[in-house]
Amino acid sequence: MNKLLIICGPTATGKTKLGIHLAKKFNGEIISADSRQVYKGMDIGTGKGLEDNFQFSMVNFQNLNKGVGYYAQGQAKIWGYNLVEPNQEFSIAEYCELMSPVLEDIWSRKKLPIIVGGTGFYIDALINPPETLGVTINQDLRNKLEQLGLLELQAKLATLDSQKLADMNNSDRNNPRRLIRAIEVAEQDKSRDVSTSPLPKWQSDNLNIGLTASKDHLKQRVVSSVRKRASSEFAKELTTLEKKEFDWSSPAASATGYKEWQGYLSGEISRREAVKAWITREHQYQKRQLTWFKKNPMINWFDVENKQLYSSVEDKLQAWYS
Repeated sequence: MNKLLIICGPTATGKTKLGIHLAKKFNGEIISADSRQVYKGMDIGTGKGLEDNFQFSMVNFQNLNKGVGYYAQGQAKIWGYNLVEPNQEFSIAEYCELMSPVLEDIWSRKKLPIIVGGTGFYIDALINPPETLGVTINQDLRNKLEQLGLLELQAKLATLDSQKLADMNNSDRNNPRRLIRAIEVAEQDKSRDVSTSPLPKWQSDNLNIGLTASKDHLKQRVVSSVRKRASSEFAKELTTLEKKEFDWSSPAASATGYKEWQGYLSGEISRREAVKAWITREHQYQKRQLTWFKKNPMINWFDVENKQLYSSVEDKLQAWYS
């Protein structure tokens, strides 16, 4: 069975650094699972942490209408960066469509895929794509459904997909948002194209490594990370983006740090206020990440404050991989 290593955890815990170390030691390649690092030109603010000696290359995979690139430092490769322009729409389905052939290619070359990231939804969807992954949002339909009451939504879903309604737990069955999504999926299933069929679900032997620390230490790491990125180079990055008519209302612009620093550069707030707001948002994001990952009982947690962190993870990996 194919082996798959996952390194997850909250922001600023050194996941990518550990991933690169393990990739070099265990003949692996990294697939980034970060919903903001997919954007081109957004490097410093999203914390890609690419040094000057990383070289970018493009690869064309069969059945994909666009190339996929990777950064390489020696034998270590990082896939999943720079997949789309910041002003373009990009979905979890598109991420999985691009990274699935990469995952298969790494296995075909007898290497160890290492999924690294803090976006739990991206990790879960790539490993085990949900049946609804290719079903897009139908805002017109949602607007109409939002006018209906709970019983009317249940009745409509029962007409479209009675089995789905029967399978829903009591909480979801009484949740209008869940019912609307189920109706949306059922409606699109009737005319769903083969090209939007669910992605393959692999049979793989997964090892989940989670990085964490005490709350105080996690906060300290965020402060240090933000202060390091809040530099003149980041200001240059924003200037370059704005020259390319960066859309400040786009999903890409919601990445932590960007609107805060734009506010500072435009004179709306001081540098100190921008840094403080950025740190606050990073702390809030950390909490959401931890809430997501703590739900997974398969994660083996390691404390980044432990001086023996790397050797401890290596021992765990060696026992599993051998």
